[in-house]
Amino acid sequence: MSVHHLAGMLRHVRRLVGNRPDEATDGTILDRFARAADEAAFATLMRRHGPLVWSVCRRVAGHEQDAEDVYQATFLLLARKAGSIRKRNSVGSWLYGVAYRLALRARCDAARRRQREAQSTDGSQRTACDNLTWRELRETLDVELARLPEKYRAPLLLCYFEGLTQEEAARQLGWSKRSVKDRVERGRKRLRVCLARRGMTLPMTLAGALLSAEPSKAGLPATLIDATLRGAAALARHRSIAGLVSPSVLDLIEPGLKTMFVSKLLISATLILMAATLVSAGLFLGRAGPESKPEAVAAGQAGEKDHVDSYGDQLPRGAMMRLGTIRYRFECSGLAFLPKSETVISAKQGGAIQLWQARTGRLIREIDPGPFMIGGSGFSLSHDGERLALGGSLSDPGKAGWRPAVRVFDIVSGKTIRTFEEPPSKGFNTLALTPDGKLLLTLDREGGLKVAELATGTELLQHKFPGDVMASLALSADGSTLALASGPNTRKIFVWKWQTAEEPREFKTGDYRPRNVAFSPEGKLLAACDDLEVSVRVWDVQSGQLLHKLELPDQERYAHFDVAFSPDGNTVAAYGQTNRRGAVHLWDASSGKFLQRLKLGGFQLAFSSNGRLLASGWMVWDFDAGRELSANDQAHSSSVDRIVTGDKDLVVTASSDNSIRIWDAASGKQKRRLMHDHRIPGIALSPDGTLLVSSSMDDSVCLWDVATGQKIFKLPGHGRLGGRRAVAFTPDGKFFLSWGDDMDLRKWDVKTGKAVAEYAIRPTGIRIFGEDDEPMERDRQQMMRGTIEGIFTPDAKELVLHAPNQAFVFDAASGKELRSFPMEGRLLIGQAISPDGQLFLTSTWGKPVTTKLPDGRLQSSTPMNHPVSLWELARGGLRKQITLPEQGAGPVAFSRDGKLFAAASHRPGDRIRVWDASGQEVRVIEGFRGVVSSLAFMTDGKGLVTGMEDGGALVWDLTHKP
Repeated sequence: MSVHHLAGMLRHVRRLVGNRPDEATDGTILDRFARAADEAAFATLMRRHGPLVWSVCRRVAGHEQDAEDVYQATFLLLARKAGSIRKRNSVGSWLYGVAYRLALRARCDAARRRQREAQSTDGSQRTACDNLTWRELRETLDVELARLPEKYRAPLLLCYFEGLTQEEAARQLGWSKRSVKDRVERGRKRLRVCLARRGMTLPMTLAGALLSAEPSKAGLPATLIDATLRGAAALARHRSIAGLVSPSVLDLIEPGLKTMFVSKLLISATLILMAATLVSAGLFLGRAGPESKPEAVAAGQAGEKDHVDSYGDQLPRGAMMRLGTIRYRFECSGLAFLPKSETVISAKQGGAIQLWQARTGRLIREIDPGPFMIGGSGFSLSHDGERLALGGSLSDPGKAGWRPAVRVFDIVSGKTIRTFEEPPSKGFNTLALTPDGKLLLTLDREGGLKVAELATGTELLQHKFPGDVMASLALSADGSTLALASGPNTRKIFVWKWQTAEEPREFKTGDYRPRNVAFSPEGKLLAACDDLEVSVRVWDVQSGQLLHKLELPDQERYAHFDVAFSPDGNTVAAYGQTNRRGAVHLWDASSGKFLQRLKLGGFQLAFSSNGRLLASGWMVWDFDAGRELSANDQAHSSSVDRIVTGDKDLVVTASSDNSIRIWDAASGKQKRRLMHDHRIPGIALSPDGTLLVSSSMDDSVCLWDVATGQKIFKLPGHGRLGGRRAVAFTPDGKFFLSWGDDMDLRKWDVKTGKAVAEYAIRPTGIRIFGEDDEPMERDRQQMMRGTIEGIFTPDAKELVLHAPNQAFVFDAASGKELRSFPMEGRLLIGQAISPDGQLFLTSTWGKPVTTKLPDGRLQSSTPMNHPVSLWELARGGLRKQITLPEQGAGPVAFSRDGKLFAAASHRPGDRIRVWDASGQEVRVIEGFRGVVSSLAFMTDGKGLVTGMEDGGALVWDLTHKP
């Protein structure tokens, strides 16, 4: 092809793009769409950048239908991410990068499907200029453009692809003309150098022509444009697009969100892939690559597609489905937004560091902290978002016990930068990183403040504050001033210019017990909350004067646990709780006027840097939309504590979110949601699966119709204290039994809801308080009975109680104690009884290890090696004991036929082990993340359901060989 032909092609493309009559920047137009769902604004963006996106889609994806899918997915991702794109005036460059990566993915997927030699297109899709040499140039140009920094790629695309003058490009980007001219020149030089390394030299005008749409096929199908606009409008209004776009487009959209987070890694991988493709085909200009083996390349690309749940999130290998979702299911002991981002980083107590998208709730990444147990003693993110300091405990192989420690992580690499330890007697109360992430401030329980340098670990400063059991620490935005709430006993607030010779100043707090403190962004105000008092207080930092007592207009008794200022400093937010609910309260910082109550439920608070989002625990409030983003009635919101299974793929789960969910395990869909007013420790299905009984901490026992979800009876429960409940149906389904912390056993008639029998269960040697006992003694006995767990045998004829050092068996028909036998005095984690009622299966913590400390004191700690034990109920002997090598024991379960039993464990690595009746291990499920909180076999024995702490339940295929 001649240079004149290419130049003519470029002119044709410029005519297609045309001059734009509107002079608004991309950012202005995008804001109109993000805030008001302005469809005309989105149409303008499609008109501006549609040819750019279409050409890269056709060029890289190759196949026409794949190109249409990628085009639609690219603009729908723009609609989904409209409120969080950082460089808002260079939307064209953003679209180019997304379209390029999605098109490459579509091409690789197509190659895997066809299972043949990798080819970019077939002959029917090539255009007149699409001979081997021009394809080579185009692919190489795409790779190198994708690698260019945004500030260079954006003006190059506008000027050389979209045909704008530098003045027009400057206006659209919101830059000065001089900046555009300079960056165009620098970008050209960078691109020229990159191409020269590949043995290529060509003018930029030809580069523009090579990346343009072909004259014969530049026009986009009208149906495609219309469908894309309708999908964008639906996303802007937070509606489903499942019926508006094809499944292949949906497959591109959801992984595309994660793709954007790791774009740098993908670009590097793309470069390697493209280079390998070019070399294997001998496509470098003037250079012949070595002989290739296409079949090897195709085999390397082939692979089984990852399974995903109904929300598009990946399932662990071996899992058939997820009941519920893991979106917005992050238990946080601390959280923050990454700077200039709508990505949240949080730390799960005892678990991992998690990064997730605030607008979708999708988990992006997890960082395993290693042999470090994340605690609740501190969370601090550096202002650049690159370092995170966490308080917790450290365990080393070969050393007994856990030691108080602070560990600082590099967020990019996930590696540990440095670890600081304290003696167990002191521990860590709170911590803070300086804004630049170079220094760490820690406060121990004795009030000792230390400042250490992360690079060397050198201690630079010490200061003594009053010691207390709980304290909090905050640094001003510039790091010059620290504020310290000393704790509930000393009840003091100190403010200190810690880098000067000044002494800390003490603010007058009276009887106020400040739990947490926070500086306003400019550092002039200090807010504090008290978890025993409703009011939140604000001081002037310079004078120490109390400015406001922020009250609630309805005087509801919310105890506030965390406080934060909005990024503009105009609003004070505090999270509070009553006995039954939580909420975030907002006040005007200058006037103290109450503004709003948000129905959120998390102990920590964090604003996004643009102030549009507020995270409270795992819940997120969108101020623009005026609603919570994380609401979801189709899934549990917290740990799945109980599971029962029935015939025909029926699964019932109960959670600490006070709900019971009835699922169809064949489809993974929720059929019913049943609600209590409190946690539900006990559930059971009738033998025919038509009825469900539940026992809750709201002091009720309820009978439900499974088919309709109707509550048939609400009956007296077993108190509001403790947390132990057991329920069961008799084999004929005419009666059900209940037991709880009040130590009473009741038998209920299913038809009438009347208690036909009631017995006081009194294990020999364990004192149960009477009416004449003193209140303190009642409380003590209640706490002691909290260590007793109860479970009915499958035939409902016996009640088995597991107490410290002993098991008791009672006759359910008379309430009489039948027998008891000694057991090891360990903390019970899980229990189950075999279908024939002969074996009692338990999982417990290992025996505590006592270690003598250097100061002469003794420290008791729990090691690894926790036992799973099989006991014979008839005679009380220990039949078999299996040791779990992990640091945490989990729940246990028997299969319906009794031929298998299973147990879960966690850290390091979460696992589920399955044994046969002889105790021979037959299966290990691993490679998944998350603590298993409950277990149940499917009735056919071919599947296993695990309730997870993240609120989901996984269904595992036991017939699948790993």
